[in-house]
Amino acid sequence: MRTLEARKSQNKKSKNRLIALIIVVILMVVGIVLLLTQSTWISAELGQSKAQYTLGLDYYQKKNYTKAQSWLVKASNQKNADAENTLGVMYLNGLGVKKDVQKATDFFQSSAEQGNKFAAEHLGTLYYFGQGVTKDYSVAEKWLKRSSDAGMASSQNLLGTMYLYGQGVTKNKQKAIELYRKSATQGNKYAQANLKKLGLTA
Repeated sequence: MRTLEARKSQNKKSKNRLIALIIVVILMVVGIVLLLTQSTWISAELGQSKAQYTLGLDYYQKKNYTKAQSWLVKASNQKNADAENTLGVMYLNGLGVKKDVQKATDFFQSSAEQGNKFAAEHLGTLYYFGQGVTKDYSVAEKWLKRSSDAGMASSQNLLGTMYLYGQGVTKNKQKAIELYRKSATQGNKYAQANLKKLGLTA
């Protein structure tokens, strides 16, 4: 009996230790998360553009566009390409700010010139369709090629169309097909449809 009771007591102690350990681990994880969050905020307040962008993006994803813009502007003032691209998206779509395609274009331009592939795609698309800017296939091709080379599926599809119809580039059906296929293999439905129209598949 004593042995059985001793075992039960030992098992109870082991369970209690395990529960205590789990609680300690949870508290440690929560503490680390809070520390990292606080650290990001402090870094942002100290003027680190990456931290400012991180905070701005967090607010953007939570659709708190007022606070997002505040931090993103601070980061963009230090030429943070990611912040500039996100601000471009906000101005292009009127998210928390008055819609202004020209401002969006300026932000995309600055970001794309620093190598941001998302901004390059936005910029190329604006010039291709003449959205808020004068339609210019040559400028569109310049930026779409950069984003296409960086693996952006939408850019590959649009650039493929430019080669198919000779828009700002020398007409080249084979080049168009290659670009459509690159885009289609990434799941781009428009590229898949364009290949289908040509009687081809990815």
